[in-house]
Amino acid sequence: MAYKTSDLVQVARLYYEQDLTQNQIAKTLGLNRIQVSRMIKAAKEKGIVSIRITEDVIGGVAFLQEKLQKKYGLEKVLIASDPEQFEGSGNDIARLSSSYIKSVVKDGDVVGLGWGMAISEMVRQLRFDHKRDVTVVPVVGGVDEIESIYNLNSIVQTAAEKMGGRHYKLYAPAVVDSKKVRDLLLEDSNVHKVSNLWSQLDILVVGIGALKSKMPSTLRKKLEYNHLNFDEMNIIGDVCCRYFGENGKIVNTDLDDRIISISPEEIRNAKMTIAIASGDNKLKAIDSVLSSGAVNVFITNQSTASKLFGYSENKTVSKA
Repeated sequence: MAYKTSDLVQVARLYYEQDLTQNQIAKTLGLNRIQVSRMIKAAKEKGIVSIRITEDVIGGVAFLQEKLQKKYGLEKVLIASDPEQFEGSGNDIARLSSSYIKSVVKDGDVVGLGWGMAISEMVRQLRFDHKRDVTVVPVVGGVDEIESIYNLNSIVQTAAEKMGGRHYKLYAPAVVDSKKVRDLLLEDSNVHKVSNLWSQLDILVVGIGALKSKMPSTLRKKLEYNHLNFDEMNIIGDVCCRYFGENGKIVNTDLDDRIISISPEEIRNAKMTIAIASGDNKLKAIDSVLSSGAVNVFITNQSTASKLFGYSENKTVSKA
């Protein structure tokens, strides 16, 4: 049915400007609710009404995405809603992360995963309608922990099964007793099969650790045993047991030649490195890691993004 433009304008003004319900408009104009609904739809289709969602304000998601991308030289920033803002959105970061992974993974990709809550939850949320011919590998050795978020071999297996691809497990600890032990383990054919893929990663997904955040107790004991003083060494955070200091600088430690993990160079050289992190206790660590230029894509929540934006002066960094 064709409606007069003047009638559509009248209905649109009552609905959008005066906030009348469709039933109220129907009574006012002597129409029924279905007619009013169709006229509102026609007003939009004819361009009489245009709806624009504006978030380009301080603290808005679009604003924060643009500013953080520019500040850290990132290709993309994805921001989830905060748990306190929307009921039941505690896993919004995980859902957003899993959705993004699904959109970028393609046949033939080699995907590396780190450990931690962010990665574990992301994998739990993965849903693939069409399977991908991919290879999924762990990028850091294991720790003797009960919590499933540190069982990286299991996380990798679950991810591969959901994607429809294959996976390799890494049967080696993250930190060993000596360089000699590490070198011998890296020469093992099963371990080498995994570590050899770290330089061929198409997609790397990692969390960001902060020194004051939860750390596997076994790993913490090893660090304390080796008298690794984070404060004296100006260590701020880590990615897969590789330590970062101020302004994203890599901090070398006595443990470097005893760690079985992807190297800082391999993190940087992955075709796409995705970091997932949030929380006030991680702001300094996140800023450091993003400033290193090793990350392409950052996924967080709005609260963290807002605080991170004001954390320090604008910087210009880029992934080599």
